[in-house]
Amino acid sequence: MDEKSPIGYFIKYEWSNNHMKILGVTNHQRVFGFSRRILLSKGFDVDFVTSSVGQTIKDLPIVDVKKEADRIVSEYDLVFSFHCKQIFPESLTSGTRCINFHPGFNPYNRGWFPHIFSMVNGLPTGVTVHEMDKYIDKGRIIYQEKVSIEESDDSEKVYDKIMKLEEKIMMDKFEDIINKKYSTFVPEKGNCNTKVDYEKFRKIDLDQKLSFRECLNFLRALTHSDYKNGYFIDKEGNKIFIKILLEKTLNDSSI
Repeated sequence: MDEKSPIGYFIKYEWSNNHMKILGVTNHQRVFGFSRRILLSKGFDVDFVTSSVGQTIKDLPIVDVKKEADRIVSEYDLVFSFHCKQIFPESLTSGTRCINFHPGFNPYNRGWFPHIFSMVNGLPTGVTVHEMDKYIDKGRIIYQEKVSIEESDDSEKVYDKIMKLEEKIMMDKFEDIINKKYSTFVPEKGNCNTKVDYEKFRKIDLDQKLSFRECLNFLRALTHSDYKNGYFIDKEGNKIFIKILLEKTLNDSSI
């Protein structure tokens, strides 16, 4: 039965073992798809909503977690951030247990598009599951695992590895996370990149001095399917978008 609230229309479920109420907040269609499927396969019925910040998901209630933090705290025992673009306020992270599935290897390149920055600065990337606090991607770590970055990878290929690893971790770890059967550790001091940092990163300085390897890594990081990421400004002030094609072949001396 639907219950009307300022947050939207939530279908109320209770986990039969302990009546735990769980909310998933997401702005990512692919992550929503496999997280929901895995949770249902394990017997967990979770209310899903999409954040008002970032790309919304069709047919999901739209929620502003900052404005609705008190309501969420009063209704839910556990809140998952599944690639939610909105920063959770302290009133939410301190009021109820909040867990983030983060597409990066904390504490390195926390924040915006971790794998893109890892492709350039050489820091590890992967997936981190962590408890959330008032800081960006800085809470106590529950579990994390790295993915490799090959020289033939562009941003899309690395991100696809991360998505597949995240799906595997959800399949393996959801029960323990929900039942709080885990230990945590405090991450070391790392670095964080904001949306402003990414916008600066996108704009290519044609006069910047780089080695060819550094230039290649930069272009690989900015190449992601049909997205228009990297660009430079021509003499007339026009944006010229650029990407690179990488094609790997087997070691064959005849080619």
